[in-house]
Amino acid sequence: MSSRQHLSVGAAGEDAAADYLITKKYRIVERNHRQKWGELDIVAMAPDRTLVFVEVKTICTDLTLS
Repeated sequence: MSSRQHLSVGAAGEDAAADYLITKKYRIVERNHRQKWGELDIVAMAPDRTLVFVEVKTICTDLTLS
């Protein structure tokens, strides 16, 4: 898998996670928040106003058989 494909798989996973949170009435505050210590994939506000930090891990499997 190329670096570009890896990035698009990761972005697709983050999009799916954000969409799921939105359906559960979370408000997305920020995505891909970067600091010197690292990155937060999603920062969201829960319906009860709890601030939530989400780390997204996306797995892609190759189902093609030789």
